[in-house]
Amino acid sequence: SVRLVPGLPGPIFVREEPRMKPVACAILVLVVVGVVPVFGYPLPSGSEERAERYALWRAEVEKGEQALAEARWPEAESAFLIVIEQSRATDDSSLLFARALDRLGDLRRREERWTDAEQLYLEAAGLWDKYLGPDQPRLAITLHNLGVVHIGQERYDDARATLGRALAIIERTLGPDSAQAAETRLALEAMDGR
Repeated sequence: SVRLVPGLPGPIFVREEPRMKPVACAILVLVVVGVVPVFGYPLPSGSEERAERYALWRAEVEKGEQALAEARWPEAESAFLIVIEQSRATDDSSLLFARALDRLGDLRRREERWTDAEQLYLEAAGLWDKYLGPDQPRLAITLHNLGVVHIGQERYDDARATLGRALAIIERTLGPDSAQAAETRLALEAMDGR
């Protein structure tokens, strides 16, 4: 379906994201990345070249996500980097750019490359906030993952603050009884029990 989002220059496509599989947090517990109920794709405006670029980026992100789900990490990294590098080269930030940053952050987190994951999640979170607003499940899930990175870095105060922010957004948008809220509470409880 197509809808208007305040702050975006035009309508966006909306589709449901599938549930992602659980991933191990090397330090404390298994955490589940969670469900992403809504993703938006800005409709290309103006040029056929931009429309073709977005189609390529969408295909690369989807290819990278499939490779990530199948633990084909070099292939996933390559697909996400294509989108990230081209987005930066053309100065064209979009939700596809945010999604590629976020997914590469997922990969870096799994590799325990904490500093790289942190930077990717921070940049993605800024774009989610810019394009979707501060009360979006996608932003909350990125913040949850950033909190897990802070745990990996043994930055527990930062982890509590980030996970707390994620939990507040999740409870407002998905409900306090949602699976995502339970996952974030589990991460907070596991950290407090260390």
